[in-house]
Amino acid sequence: MPDLIKSTGYRLDARPALRVQWKPGARGPSTLSLRDALVESHNLARIVADALEEAAVLSRVLIPLVLDIFGQPADMNEWAGRWHAGAFDVEAIDAYFAEHGTRFDLFSPTCPFDQVADLRSPKNELKPSSVLNPVAASGNSVPLWSARTDGTPRELDPMAAFLALEVTQAFDTASNKTGAVGDPKVKGGKTTGNPVGTLGAIGLVIPQGRTLFETLLLNLPTADFLADSLPGADDAPHWRREPAGPAWDVYDTPRGILDLMTWQSRRVRLVPESTAAGGTIVRQAIVAAGDRLKEIPVWDPRTQWRDRAQRPASGLGWRIPVRHQAGRTSWRGLNSLLSVRIQTSDPRKTMTSRLLVQVGEAAELGVLDPGFPLDVLTVGVEYGNHSATVENLVSDSLPLPVRTLLANDDLHRAVLDAAGQAEGVRIALDDLQSDLREVSGVKKLPWDKGGHAGDEVVGSLDVAIRQFLTALRSNPQDLLATQERWERDAYWIADGRARSLLDAVPPTAFGGRVVRGRPVNEFEAKQRFSSKLRKLLPLAHVPQEGHDSQDSVDNNQDPEKGVNNE
Repeated sequence: MPDLIKSTGYRLDARPALRVQWKPGARGPSTLSLRDALVESHNLARIVADALEEAAVLSRVLIPLVLDIFGQPADMNEWAGRWHAGAFDVEAIDAYFAEHGTRFDLFSPTCPFDQVADLRSPKNELKPSSVLNPVAASGNSVPLWSARTDGTPRELDPMAAFLALEVTQAFDTASNKTGAVGDPKVKGGKTTGNPVGTLGAIGLVIPQGRTLFETLLLNLPTADFLADSLPGADDAPHWRREPAGPAWDVYDTPRGILDLMTWQSRRVRLVPESTAAGGTIVRQAIVAAGDRLKEIPVWDPRTQWRDRAQRPASGLGWRIPVRHQAGRTSWRGLNSLLSVRIQTSDPRKTMTSRLLVQVGEAAELGVLDPGFPLDVLTVGVEYGNHSATVENLVSDSLPLPVRTLLANDDLHRAVLDAAGQAEGVRIALDDLQSDLREVSGVKKLPWDKGGHAGDEVVGSLDVAIRQFLTALRSNPQDLLATQERWERDAYWIADGRARSLLDAVPPTAFGGRVVRGRPVNEFEAKQRFSSKLRKLLPLAHVPQEGHDSQDSVDNNQDPEKGVNNE
């Protein structure tokens, strides 16, 4: 049993803070301090962490650190200069931490990093470390199948405690929070009405490059776009302001981009314990209410935006962040993700994140090569009843050719067409299934229940469309051939599922039935489906020499040989 003795401190700028992966051909995974992660960022591939941890530490710590150390790029020209530099200035990093490093002490008795010193509940109670994880079993939310309960709290080393702290600030649920001594808004020992963490309120879009350096630069918004959030005299990350106390307030808007990125939506205190071996662990913590924003500002560059379905309440804007949907892969939202035109005349139009618009601008100016291997990481949380629980975690990484971020480029249109084709295949299979059920005398499946044929091929289409995007990204000049390969892959995925549906139809369906006053049969259902595929995937039906005929659902069409005119 560890002794309950306070740690002497843990400077994140000097002690291991992150687990990282070096570039291919270099070393294996290592642990680095925040300072070393920035200094070596051009030699690192990525942070090694789960999706929520990676998103939280990038968005709340590393990106604002780079912004604060080097300042916000004024425009694309300044951004391009930093990009071509290829690495961060070590002297600037060291000077910054020499001045502000004491604020990065995770267990400081006076100003612990992203926490409140000596935060206490009215009854001086401590919670197990699971309170720091919004998806962990805790309190009354312990499922029957959970292997860990409040009685067996997880022992967090300082690195794990740091990541858990940032996940809490970013994605915590809106459940009631422990009241804090010194908070005048506490009622009955608790605080109610808490919003979710600031990153939980948006669908995070993170452009990623080949190295951590490139990823950090790709996520630096230029000041010319964020004119409404230009850093003022009072805009700063939380570690350069007076340490927060237990009291909190509600704000119309953050002071600027640094304030937004490091917003302290919770008041937290980690409780470190010294082990017999001389190490430090965290098994207990306090999480109380923190500062609230009335709404996420429309200039937040990290998310997509859409119009509200209903007129907003007084003082709120028309635009709200687009949240990612669980079970819906990123390519099914490409139409929104690639909405790169910022519509000033129609502010209600869906708009992608400013960061992706900026990547497109860099490609248009030649700063990024057309074949640059861009990935887009999307991270979000779906909350349950009253946002008090986590229903689903959403995380997906999509290979994306940078030219798709140019509205008038052929690749932009081709990728949107492919996403539409994949969705069309899904719908066509659902329609075929419904037709075959009707001719078989079986009721149609409800839209939200049962095994829909279209949904069953989404996984296969997902693999095919990612192969299509990767091929376009590595060889954007070979557009037509890449499109043909994609359409043929999509055709055979659809054809294979259709044949299994037709094989399951009883013999009585061949003669047909009268449905809603008109005769229908299996042959007509098959013909309708084949006609839809020919219209959806025209390149899959282009004749190619040297291929043998293969059976397909379309009796008059072989996708490898072209139209049979008999």
